[in-house]
Amino acid sequence: MSIKEITLFLTACNRPKLLKITLESFLKYNTYPIKEVIIMEDSGLKGINDFAKELLPYPCKIIYNEKRIGQMKSIENGSKFINTEYVFHCEEDWEFYDSGFIEKSLEILESNNKISLVKLRSYNEYINRYKMTIENTNNELYNIIHQNNISMYTFNPSLRKKEIALFGIPYNKKDEYNLQIELNKLGYISVVTKNKNGYVKHIGWSHHIY
Repeated sequence: MSIKEITLFLTACNRPKLLKITLESFLKYNTYPIKEVIIMEDSGLKGINDFAKELLPYPCKIIYNEKRIGQMKSIENGSKFINTEYVFHCEEDWEFYDSGFIEKSLEILESNNKISLVKLRSYNEYINRYKMTIENTNNELYNIIHQNNISMYTFNPSLRKKEIALFGIPYNKKDEYNLQIELNKLGYISVVTKNKNGYVKHIGWSHHIY
Protein backbone atom coordinates (compact mmCIF):
# COMPACT_ATOMS: atom_id res chain seq x y z
CA MET A 1 0.00 0.00 0.00
CA SER A 2 1.46 3.33 -1.05
CA ILE A 3 1.90 6.12 1.50
CA LYS A 4 -1.04 8.53 1.51
CA GLU A 5 -0.86 12.09 2.79
CA ILE A 6 -2.95 12.57 5.95
CA THR A 7 -3.94 15.67 7.92
CA LEU A 8 -4.68 15.37 11.64
CA PHE A 9 -7.61 17.79 12.06
CA LEU A 10 -8.52 18.46 15.68
CA THR A 11 -11.20 20.62 17.31
CA ALA A 12 -10.71 22.04 20.80
CA CYS A 13 -12.37 24.41 23.27
CA ASN A 14 -10.38 25.57 26.33
CA ARG A 15 -9.22 22.16 27.55
CA PRO A 16 -5.44 22.29 26.98
CA LYS A 17 -4.72 19.63 29.63
CA LEU A 18 -6.92 17.16 27.78
CA LEU A 19 -5.49 18.25 24.45
CA LYS A 20 -2.01 17.45 25.75
CA ILE A 21 -3.11 13.94 26.74
CA THR A 22 -4.74 13.46 23.34
CA LEU A 23 -1.65 14.59 21.43
CA GLU A 24 0.84 12.71 23.61
CA SER A 25 -1.10 9.46 23.36
CA PHE A 26 -1.52 9.96 19.60
CA LEU A 27 2.23 10.41 19.26
CA LYS A 28 2.88 7.34 21.41
CA TYR A 29 0.67 5.00 19.41
CA ASN A 30 0.48 6.45 15.91
CA THR A 31 2.89 4.75 13.51
CA TYR A 32 1.87 6.48 10.27
CA PRO A 33 3.32 9.69 8.74
CA ILE A 34 1.26 12.84 9.26
CA LYS A 35 1.56 15.62 6.68
CA GLU A 36 0.18 18.41 8.88
CA VAL A 37 -1.81 19.03 12.05
CA ILE A 38 -4.63 21.59 12.13
CA ILE A 39 -6.01 22.55 15.54
CA MET A 40 -9.18 24.64 15.70
CA GLU A 41 -9.54 26.37 19.12
CA ASP A 42 -13.04 27.67 19.73
CA SER A 43 -12.85 29.26 23.18
CA GLY A 44 -11.84 32.73 22.02
CA LEU A 45 -8.72 32.44 24.21
CA LYS A 46 -5.44 33.09 22.44
CA GLY A 47 -2.29 31.05 22.88
CA ILE A 48 -3.63 28.29 25.14
CA ASN A 49 -2.63 25.53 22.69
CA ASP A 50 0.69 26.97 21.51
CA PHE A 51 2.50 24.17 23.36
CA ALA A 52 1.34 21.80 20.61
CA LYS A 53 3.85 23.25 18.16
CA GLU A 54 6.69 22.26 20.48
CA LEU A 55 5.18 18.89 21.24
CA LEU A 56 4.39 17.74 17.70
CA PRO A 57 7.04 16.57 15.20
CA TYR A 58 4.76 17.55 12.31
CA PRO A 59 3.95 20.95 10.78
CA CYS A 60 1.20 22.41 12.95
CA LYS A 61 -1.33 25.14 12.23
CA ILE A 62 -3.29 26.44 15.24
CA ILE A 63 -6.31 28.59 14.47
CA TYR A 64 -7.84 30.59 17.33
CA ASN A 65 -11.40 31.71 16.74
CA GLU A 66 -12.00 35.32 17.77
CA LYS A 67 -15.09 34.19 19.69
CA ARG A 68 -16.97 30.97 20.41
CA ILE A 69 -18.72 29.78 17.25
CA GLY A 70 -19.29 26.07 17.94
CA GLN A 71 -17.71 22.88 16.65
CA MET A 72 -19.57 22.71 13.34
CA LYS A 73 -18.64 26.25 12.33
CA SER A 74 -15.06 25.68 13.47
CA ILE A 75 -14.85 22.65 11.20
CA GLU A 76 -16.27 24.69 8.34
CA ASN A 77 -13.70 27.44 8.85
CA GLY A 78 -10.78 25.06 9.24
CA SER A 79 -11.67 22.76 6.36
CA LYS A 80 -10.31 25.18 3.76
CA PHE A 81 -6.80 24.50 5.09
CA ILE A 82 -6.99 20.74 4.44
CA ASN A 83 -4.71 19.85 1.51
CA THR A 84 -4.40 16.08 1.80
CA GLU A 85 -6.33 13.15 0.37
CA TYR A 86 -7.17 11.78 3.83
CA VAL A 87 -8.14 13.38 7.13
CA PHE A 88 -7.87 11.90 10.61
CA HIS A 89 -10.55 13.80 12.50
CA CYS A 90 -10.21 14.11 16.27
CA GLU A 91 -11.26 16.18 19.29
CA GLU A 92 -9.25 17.26 22.33
CA ASP A 93 -10.59 14.73 24.85
CA TRP A 94 -9.38 11.30 23.74
CA GLU A 95 -6.63 8.92 24.78
CA PHE A 96 -5.13 6.38 22.39
CA TYR A 97 -3.97 3.04 23.78
CA ASP A 98 -3.09 0.81 20.82
CA SER A 99 -1.14 1.24 17.60
CA GLY A 100 -1.73 0.68 13.90
CA PHE A 101 -5.11 2.43 13.76
CA ILE A 102 -4.32 4.64 10.78
CA GLU A 103 -2.78 1.84 8.73
CA LYS A 104 -5.76 -0.41 9.39
CA SER A 105 -8.25 2.38 8.72
CA LEU A 106 -6.54 3.27 5.47
CA GLU A 107 -6.56 -0.35 4.32
CA ILE A 108 -10.28 -0.53 5.08
CA LEU A 109 -11.16 2.72 3.30
CA GLU A 110 -9.23 1.68 0.21
CA SER A 111 -11.02 -1.68 0.13
CA ASN A 112 -14.50 -0.17 -0.28
CA ASN A 113 -15.26 3.31 -1.64
CA LYS A 114 -18.66 3.33 0.10
CA ILE A 115 -17.20 3.40 3.60
CA SER A 116 -17.54 6.91 5.04
CA LEU A 117 -15.27 6.41 8.07
CA VAL A 118 -13.68 3.85 10.37
CA LYS A 119 -14.68 4.07 14.06
CA LEU A 120 -12.02 3.23 16.65
CA ARG A 121 -13.65 2.78 20.06
CA SER A 122 -14.13 -0.66 21.64
CA TYR A 123 -17.02 -2.90 20.63
CA ASN A 124 -18.12 -2.99 24.26
CA GLU A 125 -18.55 0.78 24.38
CA TYR A 126 -20.51 0.95 21.13
CA ILE A 127 -22.82 -1.90 22.08
CA ASN A 128 -23.37 -1.25 25.79
CA ARG A 129 -23.15 2.53 26.05
CA TYR A 130 -24.64 3.53 22.70
CA LYS A 131 -26.78 0.47 21.92
CA MET A 132 -25.29 0.18 18.47
CA THR A 133 -25.30 -2.99 16.40
CA ILE A 134 -22.11 -4.44 14.98
CA GLU A 135 -22.63 -6.80 12.04
CA ASN A 136 -19.97 -9.37 11.28
CA THR A 137 -18.86 -9.47 7.67
CA ASN A 138 -17.21 -12.20 5.63
CA ASN A 139 -14.06 -10.13 5.14
CA GLU A 140 -11.00 -9.89 7.38
CA LEU A 141 -10.85 -6.08 7.53
CA TYR A 142 -13.99 -4.64 9.07
CA ASN A 143 -17.46 -5.09 10.51
CA ILE A 144 -20.41 -2.78 9.84
CA ILE A 145 -21.72 -0.62 12.69
CA HIS A 146 -25.09 1.10 12.86
CA GLN A 147 -27.87 2.26 15.14
CA ASN A 148 -31.42 1.54 14.01
CA ASN A 149 -30.02 0.77 10.56
CA ILE A 150 -28.34 4.18 10.36
CA SER A 151 -24.53 4.25 10.12
CA MET A 152 -23.83 7.17 12.41
CA TYR A 153 -21.42 9.89 11.28
CA THR A 154 -19.08 11.23 13.95
CA PHE A 155 -16.36 13.76 14.68
CA ASN A 156 -14.80 11.29 17.12
CA PRO A 157 -11.33 9.94 16.22
CA SER A 158 -11.61 8.33 12.78
CA LEU A 159 -10.03 8.39 9.36
CA ARG A 160 -11.99 9.52 6.33
CA LYS A 161 -11.30 10.71 2.80
CA LYS A 162 -11.16 14.46 2.25
CA GLU A 163 -14.47 14.48 0.36
CA ILE A 164 -16.18 12.88 3.37
CA ALA A 165 -14.44 15.26 5.79
CA LEU A 166 -15.85 18.16 3.73
CA PHE A 167 -19.22 16.55 3.09
CA GLY A 168 -22.19 18.85 3.71
CA ILE A 169 -20.17 22.04 4.11
CA PRO A 170 -21.53 24.64 4.65
CA TYR A 171 -23.43 22.81 7.37
CA ASN A 172 -26.00 25.52 8.05
CA LYS A 173 -28.23 23.77 10.62
CA LYS A 174 -27.10 20.21 9.88
CA ASP A 175 -25.58 18.07 12.65
CA GLU A 176 -23.78 14.70 12.66
CA TYR A 177 -27.08 12.81 12.46
CA ASN A 178 -28.27 14.78 9.42
CA LEU A 179 -24.93 14.29 7.70
CA GLN A 180 -25.11 10.53 8.10
CA ILE A 181 -28.70 10.40 6.85
CA GLU A 182 -27.50 12.12 3.69
CA LEU A 183 -24.50 9.79 3.43
CA ASN A 184 -26.75 6.75 3.94
CA LYS A 185 -28.91 7.90 1.03
CA LEU A 186 -25.76 7.88 -1.11
CA GLY A 187 -24.99 4.31 -0.03
CA TYR A 188 -22.24 5.00 2.51
CA ILE A 189 -21.70 2.89 5.62
CA SER A 190 -19.64 3.28 8.80
CA VAL A 191 -17.43 0.45 9.99
CA VAL A 192 -15.18 -0.72 12.81
CA THR A 193 -11.95 -2.68 12.57
CA LYS A 194 -11.82 -6.32 13.62
CA ASN A 195 -10.00 -5.20 16.80
CA LYS A 196 -12.80 -5.55 19.36
CA ASN A 197 -10.76 -3.77 22.04
CA GLY A 198 -10.50 -0.63 19.94
CA TYR A 199 -7.72 1.94 19.91
CA VAL A 200 -9.00 5.01 21.76
CA LYS A 201 -11.17 6.01 24.72
CA HIS A 202 -13.05 9.17 25.62
CA ILE A 203 -11.59 11.08 28.58
CA GLY A 204 -13.79 14.18 28.59
CA TRP A 205 -16.86 12.91 30.43
CA SER A 206 -16.24 14.96 33.59
CA HIS A 207 -14.45 17.85 31.91
CA HIS A 208 -16.94 20.41 30.66
CA ILE A 209 -16.24 22.84 27.82
CA TYR A 210 -16.13 26.38 29.14
